Amino acid sequence: MVFVGEVVIVLGILAMTPFVHDAVRDGAKPRFDLLGAILSAVGLGAVVLGTLQASTWGWLKPKDSLIEPFGFSLTFFVVAAGGVLLWAFVRWQRHREKTGTDPLVHLDLFKTPPVRSGLIGMLSQNLILMVFSSPTRSTCRWCSASTRSRPASRCCLYR
Repeated sequence: MVFVGEVVIVLGILAMTPFVHDAVRDGAKPRFDLLGAILSAVGLGAVVLGTLQASTWGWLKPKDSLIEPFGFSLTFFVVAAGGVLLWAFVRWQRHREKTGTDPLVHLDLFKTPPVRSGLIGMLSQNLILMVFSSPTRSTCRWCSASTRSRPASRCCLYR
C-alpha cells in the first residue's frame, strides 16, 4: 500500500510516453553502458542491503548474522563490497569519458553546486531515516519530506 503513489506516477509516465519525441541528434546513436549499469545497481544494492540489515545483523558485532567472517557481522562486508563496486563504477565511467564512448552518467554533473547539495541532502536524509526508523515509517517520512523540499530545490536549480 505504501507504493500506490509511485504506481500512479509510473502509469502517468507510460501514458505520456508516446507524446514525447527524441531530440534531433547529430552523429551516432549513444550506446547503453551495460557494465556501468550493473556496477552501479549491484553496488548501490549492496550498500542499501547492508544498511537495512544492520539492525538485524549488527554493524560490527554480530547479532543474527548469517555468517560471521573474522568474528564480525556480515553488514560491514556487504557495505564495503558495495563501496568497492561503486568505486569501480566511477573508474569505469571516467574510462568511458576518456575514450569518447557514452558513459551511463556524466560525472562532471556532480561539479554543479545545486546538484551536489541536493544529492548530499537527500543521502543524509535517507540515511538518518533508514538507521533510526523501520523501513515502512522511513518511506512515509521520506515521501513527506521530499514533497516539502521540492519547492526549495527548484529555487536552487533555476538561480
